[in-house]
Amino acid sequence: MAQMPFRLNGSIKSGEWIESNNVIRLNPSQCFNPTCLASNPGSLDSCQRCGSALQLAGRYRAAHTIGSGGFSSTFKAIDEHRLNTPCVIKQFLPQQQDDPTHQKAVDLFRQEAVLLRDLGHHPQIPDLMAFLEQDGRLYIVQEYIQGLNLLQSFRQRGRFDEDDIEQMLKSLLPVLQFIHNHQVIHRDIKPSNIVCKSDGTLVLIDFGSSHQSYTQLFDRRTPRTATPGYASPEQMQGQAYPASDLFSLGLTCFRLLTGCFPDDRGIDPLFNESQQWCWQPHAQSLSPKFRAVFERLLQTDLKHRYASAQEVLEDLAISQNSLPNPSHASFQTRTGPDYAYLEGLLAEHRYQDADSETWRLLLEMTHRTEEGALSLTAIEALSPLDLLALDDLWVTYSQGRFGLRVQHQCYQALGGTATFDFALWHTFAEQVGWCRDRHWLNYAELTFDLTAPMGHLPTCCMNVLNRQGSELGVCGWWRLGFVALMERLQTV
Repeated sequence: MAQMPFRLNGSIKSGEWIESNNVIRLNPSQCFNPTCLASNPGSLDSCQRCGSALQLAGRYRAAHTIGSGGFSSTFKAIDEHRLNTPCVIKQFLPQQQDDPTHQKAVDLFRQEAVLLRDLGHHPQIPDLMAFLEQDGRLYIVQEYIQGLNLLQSFRQRGRFDEDDIEQMLKSLLPVLQFIHNHQVIHRDIKPSNIVCKSDGTLVLIDFGSSHQSYTQLFDRRTPRTATPGYASPEQMQGQAYPASDLFSLGLTCFRLLTGCFPDDRGIDPLFNESQQWCWQPHAQSLSPKFRAVFERLLQTDLKHRYASAQEVLEDLAISQNSLPNPSHASFQTRTGPDYAYLEGLLAEHRYQDADSETWRLLLEMTHRTEEGALSLTAIEALSPLDLLALDDLWVTYSQGRFGLRVQHQCYQALGGTATFDFALWHTFAEQVGWCRDRHWLNYAELTFDLTAPMGHLPTCCMNVLNRQGSELGVCGWWRLGFVALMERLQTV
């Protein structure tokens, strides 16, 4: 993984655990009894306080607890039968037997072991070492992944760059495709659940929230185990799909790339004061390539999100060939239109000139300059990547107020679809300010500054006479052309 400074020092020796620069000696040895958890000399076989065995199956010895919550506790440990090889022990902590969630929790714990058994042969997923019962308690013993998780890495090094994120996606998306092909959904992808080994390999850990999506035992409405701030909207409502993992991975990457993490007060910069999802304003410094990918990864509407990890990988490959290097200041594509002039107009808030330039670019992209008008056939042939790059400029330089996607969100919020509904179209036009008191405005009556309603621009009136000040036609988009443009954008 490019420029990922994860290098661990030292090695494992008998009787001690070396992790990074810290040496953790297995003295004392921690008791597994949840009502005791006493520390004992590492040479003992039984706890001095409660008499419980300090080894599982006569070989696995805990160093100390590293986490607890829900129905389990986790220990760092060693396998004494394998030259003190480090491992992780997860202990199931049963609730009262009459608790209605008890059996579900038992089933989930057993299934986690089954998942590790079935998936752990993948080099980027921890392997199952043992599943056992001792003193009436269940345990999973799994491979210990030595390294920093990505949250720890972020705290040490700061923001990741786009090269890091691209390598991260190309490393982890095949892992997600692998688990999804096995009908498994991870359901808890976040920086702390991705570990980078000393050789740079990324490993996806903690399958405790995972479930097989098509078993009789579980359906999609399993008890919510999502992590707020990373889980998709549908997962927060108790439903999980493969695309839910893609949303979480996308949000993980976006936070690492932009540094947008919740602060100590729990205030999340990716949500506004009304607790509405608003990541786009934080994407202004990103290249069009990455904005295009995040636009689909972070869709709250499942229907508009990537459906598979393979689709994301394909888009990354396409974007790399057709969009500019992130280090370039301009949004100009290598083979498509030159957006430099439009970018300059928008940066200077010359919105009427920018609207005219947008129309010129659309005609150029569809080879309709001579005709001076668009057609449905021409719109359907538009490059969605070029269209998205153009729209990115509007969204970025208007601070999220103007742009085709902003208009589409307003249209969808009213229930707008591709089906003709004049009353709804009229309501939409009133909302974005193209129509006032049931009177369609002339082009010259539009507001070409940031005081205009959300989604007011661009309009790029289809009727040339109207653009010149005539009362003919209407000032807004031709409705069928508008819907066709939205459909092209959604194919990115």
